[in-house]
Amino acid sequence: KVHKLEQESSPSELIADEINSFIYKKDINGKFTYINKYYLQYLDIDNSMILGRMNKEIFGWQKAEILDELEAKAMQGLTIHNMDMVIPGGMKKRHGLLSAFPVYKLNGTIQEIIFKIDDITDKLELIDKYKTLENVIHSSNEILWIKDDKGTYSFIGAPIYSISGYHVNEFLNNSIFWLSNVV
Repeated sequence: KVHKLEQESSPSELIADEINSFIYKKDINGKFTYINKYYLQYLDIDNSMILGRMNKEIFGWQKAEILDELEAKAMQGLTIHNMDMVIPGGMKKRHGLLSAFPVYKLNGTIQEIIFKIDDITDKLELIDKYKTLENVIHSSNEILWIKDDKGTYSFIGAPIYSISGYHVNEFLNNSIFWLSNVV
């Protein structure tokens, strides 16, 4: 069965199945013609439940509306790069960056659209945690810093100014300033 599936899949689809982004193709009528394994796993469905169908049939009218608007722009020939969106489907709300690329026939008409959604939810959560940590460190009365093995400071807490009279930016990525002015 796997061998038969590989014969029916194009080389680009076989590659797309190995990518950890949500990748799918639609015909000019907005119907799914391909969806990669990663997106199928996220949606917890198989190909038979999605191929030949439109967004509203899979996600419902409300969730499909925003995706339909973005896809309509691509159907008009616009290339979309990293449009922020909520990824439809799945049990948990996830954020993504959608890109869309029209594929043209030799006569210049659009044949299909290829879509890619990069899931950035985990990255956004890490950024929030970093900002929280940064706020805690900056509100501390202690001098806290991050220094790499080459002696370069990539982070220094705000209290450094009240103690040394030098601004944080003077220290960052500048071990020579640190050695010649502070030590």
